[in-house]
Amino acid sequence: MSTPLAAHRFTLDGWACGVVDESGVQWRLLTVDGWHGRSGVGARTARADRPGRDGQFRGPAYRSERIITLGGLAYAPDAASLEAAGETIAALCDDASVLHTLVGTDASGIDKQALVELNAESKFEHQTSRVAAWQIQLAAPDPRRYATTASSASCGLATVSGGLAFPLAFPLDFGSAGGGAMTLTNTGTTSTWPTWTITGPAPNPVIINTDTGERLALAGLTVEAGQTLVLDTDARTVLLAGVASRRGALATADWFPLRKGVTRVAFQAAAYDPAASLTATWRSAWS
Repeated sequence: MSTPLAAHRFTLDGWACGVVDESGVQWRLLTVDGWHGRSGVGARTARADRPGRDGQFRGPAYRSERIITLGGLAYAPDAASLEAAGETIAALCDDASVLHTLVGTDASGIDKQALVELNAESKFEHQTSRVAAWQIQLAAPDPRRYATTASSASCGLATVSGGLAFPLAFPLDFGSAGGGAMTLTNTGTTSTWPTWTITGPAPNPVIINTDTGERLALAGLTVEAGQTLVLDTDARTVLLAGVASRRGALATADWFPLRKGVTRVAFQAAAYDPAASLTATWRSAWS
């Protein structure tokens, strides 16, 4: 079993730095670049000059991938252990067809994870027969760092009393009785994309962000009893029974994220059935 050396630790493919491993190798973590906050994350912006006027028009802006570089020293009890440590570094993220889970623990003790792949050749340079300097550089296509444990919440359909009053004002009030609503909390610092699972029977189901009015509304589609409809807001997919795409049934497609803090959500359908439910699954996210 590995023994922690410092407050900052990382694990990847079964390897850990900031610890003493089972072979007695001390993996000292000396440098961390690109993991904390927006360090290592570029920006993709689109701006065009305003013809005949000062300034520019601003287009959509997005964040680029996250580049993470970890480096340190490996202290081995003998030369053979050091050679084996070098092979461990060489094997990290060896399967280039998939992304690998990097988990970091900071001084607060909170674990965060990112899905990564190698961005450059890993280094393992012998300093003595028992000491080597190591470095790995990784790229996370999704720059967010996520909670290592997913959160979830569920509700049934609303049996509404009261309801909307016009003119509309946000946050919307969809009535008080019978459920049909839930409150979701993203404890991180940046928006995260949830997955919604609707279990039937639910004709023309609607998922509504009652704080903003954004909605995912399906028309001409009934999720039958025992069926599930899964809306992945990150991938922008709508799958019935796990295989059949029903994205074409989206009459309104406001692919809203869970922003930091609290998001209030309502679940409605064209007809009430106590067996119907909506489940949200998400991971809190950090910049």
